[in-house]
Amino acid sequence: MTAQPSHPYDNTQANFDEAQRLSLGKMLLKLFDHWQLKTDEQLRLLGYSPSNRRALSTLQTKPFSNDQDKLDRAGLLLGIHKNLRLLFPGQPDLLYGWITRPNLAFQGMRPLDVMLQYHLLGLHMVKHYLDVQRGQ
Repeated sequence: MTAQPSHPYDNTQANFDEAQRLSLGKMLLKLFDHWQLKTDEQLRLLGYSPSNRRALSTLQTKPFSNDQDKLDRAGLLLGIHKNLRLLFPGQPDLLYGWITRPNLAFQGMRPLDVMLQYHLLGLHMVKHYLDVQRGQ
C-alpha cells in the first residue's frame, strides 16, 4: 500500500492521468511566464534540448510528459514556486524576481543559473535552500 500525496504533483511516481498532466503543463508555462524565462531556459529546466521548441508549444494543448525525469523536474519547479509564495506573500517583485537575482547563498550566482548549470541536482539545491529558509 502506498501513501497518497498531499498534492497531486508532490508524488514522485509517474501515474498522473491525462487531465492532471495537461494542467501541470499549463501551470509550468504560467510560472515560466511570471519568471520571465527565455525559451531555451524553460526547455533546459524541463530537461529538453534547447532546440526542441516544439516541446513547449505542445504544453498548451497536450498532456505533460509522463516521463519520470520530467515529472520530477516539474515537481521541483512547483515546489520552488510554492516556497517562494510562502516566503514572499504579497511581494510579487520578490516572488517572481528571486530566481533571476544573484544570491550569496549560491556564491553570487542566480538561482536560475544554479538550476541550469547543475540540471536536476541544481533544482534540488535551490528547492532545498528554500525549504531551509522556510523552516527558519
